[in-house]
Amino acid sequence: MEGHPVKKDITTGGATIGVAAAAKLYFTVAPANIWQGIYYRVISFWTMNAPWTWILLVIVLMAIFLTLFKKHFAFQIGIKRK
Repeated sequence: MEGHPVKKDITTGGATIGVAAAAKLYFTVAPANIWQGIYYRVISFWTMNAPWTWILLVIVLMAIFLTLFKKHFAFQIGIKRK
């Protein structure tokens, strides 16, 4: 956003007066419904904590995969003497 004066006044004495201002502008956009609000909050959290959220996701997926793998498959590995 930019702001500037509409009309510049020129004085006869050789000096000019202008308008200059700088300020930080913070604003939020309200979501249309609760689901969009939840979605954007999750995406914001995910990107702000970027490497750790991906690491946590991989750990959770590996735990689910190992649990399902153990449930459906059984292996017995060993050495027997004759």
